Amino acid sequence: MDLRSSLLSNDTIRHGPRIRALQRTGLLDTPPEETFDRVTRLVCRVLRVPVALVSLVDANRQFFKSATGLPEPWASRRETPLSHSFCQHVVTSGTALIVEDARSHLLVRDNLAIPDLGVVAYLGMPLALPDGQVIGALCAIDTVPHHWTTNETETLRDLATIIMDEIALRQLNGDLEARVGQEVAAREAALVERAKARRLEALSQLAGSVAHDMNNVLQAAGGGIRLAIRRLERDPATARHLLDAALEALDRGASVTRRLLSLAGRGVLFPEPLNVAALLADLRGALSSSAGGVLDLRVAASDDLPPILADRTQLEAALNALAANAREAMPDGGALTLGASTETVCKGIPHRARLKPGTYIRLKVIDNGTGMSAETLAQAPEPFFTTKDVGKATGLGLATSRSFAEQSGGGLAIESEPGRGTTVTLWLPQAGEEDAGEEDPGQSSPPASPPGRRILLVDDDPLVLRVFKVQLAEAGHAVLAAGGGAEALAMLDRGEAVDLLVTDLSMPGMDGVELIRAAQGRRPGLPAVLITGHPVNAAAPADEDARAAAFQLMHKPVSGPYLADRIATMLHSVPPP
Repeated sequence: MDLRSSLLSNDTIRHGPRIRALQRTGLLDTPPEETFDRVTRLVCRVLRVPVALVSLVDANRQFFKSATGLPEPWASRRETPLSHSFCQHVVTSGTALIVEDARSHLLVRDNLAIPDLGVVAYLGMPLALPDGQVIGALCAIDTVPHHWTTNETETLRDLATIIMDEIALRQLNGDLEARVGQEVAAREAALVERAKARRLEALSQLAGSVAHDMNNVLQAAGGGIRLAIRRLERDPATARHLLDAALEALDRGASVTRRLLSLAGRGVLFPEPLNVAALLADLRGALSSSAGGVLDLRVAASDDLPPILADRTQLEAALNALAANAREAMPDGGALTLGASTETVCKGIPHRARLKPGTYIRLKVIDNGTGMSAETLAQAPEPFFTTKDVGKATGLGLATSRSFAEQSGGGLAIESEPGRGTTVTLWLPQAGEEDAGEEDPGQSSPPASPPGRRILLVDDDPLVLRVFKVQLAEAGHAVLAAGGGAEALAMLDRGEAVDLLVTDLSMPGMDGVELIRAAQGRRPGLPAVLITGHPVNAAAPADEDARAAAFQLMHKPVSGPYLADRIATMLHSVPPP
């Protein structure tokens, strides 16, 4: 072969698109496979030759994907440099190469495969990809001169076609897998974007709903307080009335916060034993006064039902929301039934509300209104879902009711059909004997705090600090106020007499838990109260610390009387210094 032919051959072998096509097959430097070995064994058997190869020709070497009968060390190496390759000429020409005696063949007589591998006769068929790139050869090798018949040539060509079909099929599968992977990734990305859009929409609805409620609270509270300030001296009765209205508005604001936290399963609940029949009777009375004679209101609850264990405020809010939904489903009037009964959930029997085994009170709000379609019923418990016009409802009633029930250890389920009304069932745990015998801490009268007790009050918010200070002073305590942990510890280090520490949780520099530990390190046995505005899950570390340390945890908003009562209870067992 002349120099020009050699250069053209090298250009073809090292041609970038061909090399990239070979690499994309994923066959280079891979272990032997039975699919290819079966073909080379068949070549040896049918053509009666000692060696058959599936050779993939790279830029500077040939790699044997399959090698039957190849002598060592080449069989173990599974590759040779191109100086030992006949197959490179098949790749260069793109056609079959037939060599009966290599020792006298002008193209290959100087090839080192003759002395080193014992190649004398060679028959090679090109292996081409669907795009036409030739990546190697299927070859038969004899160690003696061999006259290749037409039948042998056609047989090897057919077997080479099988190899090419196998490689093409693998590439197709790989392309399909890559395409499927791309489609799945695109679909998952679209789902993520859709979920993000839904979260943003939900956040927007939530922000709008909260802004509306809180602006009403601020309007009523702020306006009432400002008017009361101007009327305190000349019209104290009206001023008191305005202040009462402002307090009521603030209570509504706290209720909004509790509803949101309940929706997230992070509300602070104060469960107590409740008389179910009396609760439903009160609700019926309230609904009767607002609904007029439009509804037929009924209560189906036995007076001897055991008490329920639940947060009264949250339960009343849930029942009111469910009753309001029922009433709106009957615009032309109808029957609204408030029912209650006991239900025992046994172990091993799945419950539709996924309740744990135990005894529950089953509350039902039943209407014979318009009902819901299956599609609406499936979406009804979702936060912000509503069938009412924009601005007419927040879509939080069912969602917060379900969250409240589940957080209380119960559950909620809805049954409805178009034209046949709706039944919402609320399960809450039945109060045990130990619960029923407990006295309501909110209603009990704690012992009065002895006069002259000194409270160290710590909060980084000046407004909160000022209000708490006045509230505790009105309860008869002497209050030392500090704006942070360092200032409070400095007071203790100066020898200030302190009977109890009240501190906020989140403060810059030193949080409330760290302050309590440092203070009790200086004053062993010092009682402490930790107050936090975080939802219950966010304050989990503080809850855990409270169980293991000498302090009580309270969640804002905390009323002045309640804080004073808790402090009085704590100080009752602590003698003055």
